[in-house]
Amino acid sequence: MVRKLILICQCIFFAMGSFDPEIDDPNQSFNKINQETESSGLQSDFAGKEYWEDIDQKLCDDPEFDETWKKPESLCYSVIREQEETRIEVLSWSPPLVVYRKFFTDKQVDDYLRIFKKASLEQQTVVSADGTSRSSNVRVAKGLITSAYDFPEAQSLHKTASRLIPAINFTSSEPINGLKYDTKGHYVPHYDYLKVKDITEDDNRMVTFLMVFQAANVGGGTIFPYIRTVARTKSGDAILWFNMKQNREQEPLAFHGGCPVHSGEKIISTIWVERRGQELFEAFNEDKSFSADVLLC
Repeated sequence: MVRKLILICQCIFFAMGSFDPEIDDPNQSFNKINQETESSGLQSDFAGKEYWEDIDQKLCDDPEFDETWKKPESLCYSVIREQEETRIEVLSWSPPLVVYRKFFTDKQVDDYLRIFKKASLEQQTVVSADGTSRSSNVRVAKGLITSAYDFPEAQSLHKTASRLIPAINFTSSEPINGLKYDTKGHYVPHYDYLKVKDITEDDNRMVTFLMVFQAANVGGGTIFPYIRTVARTKSGDAILWFNMKQNREQEPLAFHGGCPVHSGEKIISTIWVERRGQELFEAFNEDKSFSADVLLC
């Protein structure tokens, strides 16, 4: 049901209760899957499980434990710019944590997945405080860099994000990092904001834009422990959150992780947007979090 209609920033903005009226309970399918998983014993031990907090694993695996939908600010929005619709689900207003539903076309998803069928993937590492990379069971995934300059499929994703999210300057970003999580793959909660040598303020990661091309059969959501929610996505969806506050310091609530995959495989890619060239910092410079308002214009 449409709750209000506002014309702002040259876009049409709807606040809505739900995008799909055929689904009474959006967690129903997840609950059914998890019940089957628990009875089959799929939620077993995995390398790196000792790094996970029990309460975070419960939040990952039990949608009913996630009560984000009860918050008054948790709404779904439809934004129309130049006859293009963007569907936005707000999980946190401040700091901004939003899910873009059906953001990419089926063709874009299929084209990007073909890269993974052809490429040789490398085991992913973590960055130590001294800036060096090392292997660790806190991150169990494989991946490859899919630069927009080398892959037309990645360039298409970049252009769509730039066009539909004009508040963010995507040209100032690291190359797109493609990731594949097999069964028992995961990434323990961490920050994307870097505190390592040789990383300047301009080079640091202001925003993370995570794109989903294949969802796991069971598990594999993106958890935000300090916000107490999990972004449960499908193929073609994307998640965006801020790693910086307005004053360019680290956003403490941006702590996040990749929930363990209990069945199937998850394929995603990430654009880490740098602070350099972001006009938002010309308008905002206080010691507080950004607001999701900036993404709705």
